[in-house]
Amino acid sequence: MNAKKLLGLGLAGAVLLGAGSTAAFADDVDHEVQTQTDDTTVTVNVIDESDPDPIAPVTPTDPTSPVLPGQTRLTLNHVPTAYIFNTEVSDTTYTATASTIGSGTSGDGSEDIVVFNSKVGRRWKVKASVTDPENGNVVTGNTGQLTINKSGAKYFPVTAFNITSSGDNGTGTTPVNAATTGYQAIVAQDVYGKSGTTLSATNNTSTMTIPVSAVSITFTDADHVLQVNDVVSGTISYQLYMVTE
Repeated sequence: MNAKKLLGLGLAGAVLLGAGSTAAFADDVDHEVQTQTDDTTVTVNVIDESDPDPIAPVTPTDPTSPVLPGQTRLTLNHVPTAYIFNTEVSDTTYTATASTIGSGTSGDGSEDIVVFNSKVGRRWKVKASVTDPENGNVVTGNTGQLTINKSGAKYFPVTAFNITSSGDNGTGTTPVNAATTGYQAIVAQDVYGKSGTTLSATNNTSTMTIPVSAVSITFTDADHVLQVNDVVSGTISYQLYMVTE
């Protein structure tokens, strides 16, 4: 083999060796440099909502009338899942106390009214009403009613539906009657509206839980149609209000 050919093989070998070296160092491997660490602190400041509360109209005729907030920062997140009563057959007038509120297990959340609020100074109320099963709407001109499907729907006027809610935002020991015209029974409200307590981040922001502690009902069966094993049903509706001053 002559010198020219040997030189050519030598160059080819050099090229191959270089390619092999490049491949060996191509893997991106992190090698920790020991003792060389440092930290950055993270701080998230939770601040009061800056947007003004939209009120429509700006000066409502009734300052406690409901408005469309145009936001999701004042919300009614939960109401009791059920009120269950047991009562014996009676002559005309029925009065009973709920044997079950929510699931019947105290503290599991099923008996709670839950309101979320993002603004310290925002005033709010939750009101309740017995609905009218004849048209499916909240009662506007008469007391609420219960219904039974028995030889056609029968309706029973509710003369009292008393709700007692506990906690700082509840009614305390005073029941309120939801069997009135429209939404009139205040079952939960901000602490200023309840007791004049100054509103603060602690008592008026984030999630506020108001357990319903007692419920009673009075209704009439003027036609004496109710019998043992009948089931009477109805609905309690709740409305969240933003309050202006």
